[in-house]
Amino acid sequence: AGTWRGFFPHMAHAVAGSFTRSRLRWAILYSAFIFVLLRVSLWLYQPYLKSAGFDVVAVGFIFAAVYLCAAFTSHGIEHIRRRIPGAALYWALPITLGASYLVLGRFTATWGVVLLLAQKAVDGIYSPLTKELINRDIPEAAERATVLSVESMVRRFAFCLFAPLCGVLVDRVSL
Repeated sequence: AGTWRGFFPHMAHAVAGSFTRSRLRWAILYSAFIFVLLRVSLWLYQPYLKSAGFDVVAVGFIFAAVYLCAAFTSHGIEHIRRRIPGAALYWALPITLGASYLVLGRFTATWGVVLLLAQKAVDGIYSPLTKELINRDIPEAAERATVLSVESMVRRFAFCLFAPLCGVLVDRVSL
C-alpha cells in the first residue's frame, strides 16, 4: 500500500513537469492525438474489411501486409525526413489519417486497402518522429525516461477516453 501512496504524487509531479514547457506539451499532445487515430484502426479494420467482402483469411493477410508496410516505413524514416522536411511531415500525419478515415467512412470497397496501407505508413513514421520530437525538448538525460513514460500514459489515457465514444458512434451511426 505504501508504494501506491508515493506513486500518485510522483506521477502528478512528472506530468506537471512535462507540461510546463510549451514545446514538450505540444509534442506529448500531438503524440496522443496521432496515437488515438492509429489505435482506433484496430477496431475498425476488421468490420470494414468484412463489409468490403474480404473473408477471415484475407483479413489476416491484409493485417500482415499493412503491418509490414509500417515496419518498412519505420525503417525508411531517415529517407522520408529528407524528402518531407520540417513541419510538413508533422502536418502530413494527421491529414493523411483524417482524409483516409473520411474516405473509408464514405466508401466501402476493396480498394480501401490502399488507404489502410497509407494509415500504417503513418504508423511507421509516428513513433520515431514523435520520440525524436520529445527527446529534443528534454534538456536533461535524467528526465528522459520519466517524460517518455508520461507521454505513453497520456496517449493511452487519451485512447481510453476516445474508445467508448468511437464504439458509440459506430453503433449509432454506422461504420
